[in-house]
Amino acid sequence: MKVEDYQSRISLFYQANPHLSHEDLAVVLTADLMYKNLPDDLVEFRKRYAHFDPSVLQRRHQGITFLRIAGAVVSPRAARELLNAYLNIKFHDISNRKGFEHNALLFHERSRIATAVLEEILLRADFPEEITAVLREKEEVRNCLDSYEMLRMFKETDQKRLQYEILRKLGMIVLIASIERTVEIQDLERKKREIWRAFDRGLRRGKRGTREYYLWLNAKRKVEYSTDPGQARSAYDRDLETRRRQAYKIYPLQRFVCHPFTTPAGNQVLHMEIRNKFRRQGALCYASYVEKMIRKNLEFPNEVHDTIGVKIVVERERQIPGIIRDLESFLGGSSTRKMEKNTYHGFGRRRLSEYSSPEYFVWKANYDIALPHSAISHLRKILKLTRGNPDARREIRRRLEYYIDYPTDFVIEVQLQDIKSYLLSIAKGSSTAHTWLKMNQIRSNSFYKFFPREIYERDVTRLKFRLLDQGEKG
Repeated sequence: MKVEDYQSRISLFYQANPHLSHEDLAVVLTADLMYKNLPDDLVEFRKRYAHFDPSVLQRRHQGITFLRIAGAVVSPRAARELLNAYLNIKFHDISNRKGFEHNALLFHERSRIATAVLEEILLRADFPEEITAVLREKEEVRNCLDSYEMLRMFKETDQKRLQYEILRKLGMIVLIASIERTVEIQDLERKKREIWRAFDRGLRRGKRGTREYYLWLNAKRKVEYSTDPGQARSAYDRDLETRRRQAYKIYPLQRFVCHPFTTPAGNQVLHMEIRNKFRRQGALCYASYVEKMIRKNLEFPNEVHDTIGVKIVVERERQIPGIIRDLESFLGGSSTRKMEKNTYHGFGRRRLSEYSSPEYFVWKANYDIALPHSAISHLRKILKLTRGNPDARREIRRRLEYYIDYPTDFVIEVQLQDIKSYLLSIAKGSSTAHTWLKMNQIRSNSFYKFFPREIYERDVTRLKFRLLDQGEKG
């Protein structure tokens, strides 16, 4: 959403309802601007993701099997058979057919995931709660976890939004099934541990204790930081009073503790961390992966290369090239570096994301590395269970040696930052914070793909008119 003339719009809103509260004004402003500007890639997206295209409800797109089944005049038993044939293709390999009951369980589980992803997307967009409530998936769709009941509901309703949400949910289920076939999600934590050990061995030599940073938002809404707690508290208190007078939101003084170390080449690292894109606060979460595919119009899950990400923080920008050399001494040289992107001024080509703050900088690249095959640990366990069967042990050892000799390739994303940019990314309330970046990405692009104007603008406009006390218009 782009900025418009707020002053003139606010005046008109107060003319319509002089008693409009500040909270309701924020809702009305947001609702008024939501569908003013659509992303340029929306048409291309809908070509690739037909289940998210509202126009297929009129055209009955021939490429969508669910719509063909919905249009067929058949008995309930025949409809279930058609649905099951479709689910077998989406959930299993071409030679492994399962019955309706088995596929119903898989559909039930992935339906819950699809609903959770949509809810997470809305939460990350951080709209006012009134707007989130309007956009939230209809309760009957949210609670529908059976493919046949979903088909029946689709055929019996004439509500466009209800039909769209059923189709969108089915598209999400199909996408989630594709992701699960492509990404060994349950094995990612093992891969994460292997990668962490490799980076720990390859980079970390001498430890240098701990270092504390104190950060806060100043009177100009910029992030300030200091390693001196007394100086930080004094500056924070001074800026706090100014922020209160200016009616800015108040955030506490924040603290970040890092554990610096020295690399084998003598370079200094302040902080190193690793993340699994499918984990959020210890729980399995598909939202980041799905949102990225939708935002970038990626047709295949293997086009997402940051499932596991490593972030390394140094004191200053000029130290980054040295860390890159350190990395490539054990990652396989510069030939393993792919899709390099640099937003720093000091070296290479500077490219900023359209969603990034001009104050935020990062160097990142993908590295293709070899990891032990996931079957190795399982085969070693089986060996212990087959001590009385020499023929079986011989075959298991042969297979084990094969997997040891032929590791699997795995792509990771490595990000390098100076400490200032890193602190900007974690500072609560800052326009450079990671959560703000994600909110901006969703509001600027993927929101319109998950919640298209053709379906949701009418309900959002009704909310706006209700708050303006203008009745049910639109």
